[in-house]
Amino acid sequence: MAVVEPFLIAEKVTSLPGQPQVSFQQFSRYITVDEKQQRALFFYFVEAELEPASKPLVLWLNGGKIIGDQDAPVPFTGSQTLVNGLAKELGLKITVPYRAWFEGKQVGGWTQVDGDNQLSFASIRGASHRAPATQPARSFSLFKAFLTGKPLPNA
Repeated sequence: MAVVEPFLIAEKVTSLPGQPQVSFQQFSRYITVDEKQQRALFFYFVEAELEPASKPLVLWLNGGKIIGDQDAPVPFTGSQTLVNGLAKELGLKITVPYRAWFEGKQVGGWTQVDGDNQLSFASIRGASHRAPATQPARSFSLFKAFLTGKPLPNA
């Protein structure tokens, strides 16, 4: 099992309702991004079951990895800033510069990759807080790329 950094001990989830005993670690909490406006991002991190130190990081923010650029409750610029800060803290260099990705002949959203595919940011053009409900084809394309480990399509 991987070593847990001291600052994460408070965020460690030991069990969830209805969850059977698991062999991986999981963490969750809110991160304040604007005290004055009382805004925070929620994260839920689940360690890979096998060889967690060699697996890429997946960061779920406020309801999932899929965010829209029309998301008023969680503006994508806030999520992008958080991901950029995490990349800097981890010492990851940009390997795929910020660019548009495509669904068919239309811009599907925007993406950036840091490190050797260790950390990615992606948004869905024209989607609201519930991206799959407002942009199902684009959401599916992003999710399919994520599950298959392939980059989001270029033009």
